[in-house]
Amino acid sequence: HGPCAASMAWRVVDAKHAFDHAVSKGATPYEGTDKALDVPAIVGIGGSLLYFIEAYGEKGSAYDAEFAWLGERDPKPEGVGFYFLDHLTHNVYRGNMDKWWDFYRDLFRFKQI
Repeated sequence: HGPCAASMAWRVVDAKHAFDHAVSKGATPYEGTDKALDVPAIVGIGGSLLYFIEAYGEKGSAYDAEFAWLGERDPKPEGVGFYFLDHLTHNVYRGNMDKWWDFYRDLFRFKQI
């Protein structure tokens, strides 16, 4: 498939609580030193990282560490109507579909829509 996303971040109110919950449900904590952000992370499909981010709004932005803003920042952008993630696609080895469905359902309450 070529280039891909090696990680994702979930914006949460309390990153430590979300991380602790995920680990209590069986997620593997990521303890490496090569994370892009210094925030809690768990190991996802294929060794990808799932970060828990609470830096938004009054707490700043998770993007501040990686990007230099040009021009003025709109603290309340209008947006484009993105309210739900309608699907998430991963390529998994044969026989592992249920394992990873259970992972997202149990940890993040994903459901079919």
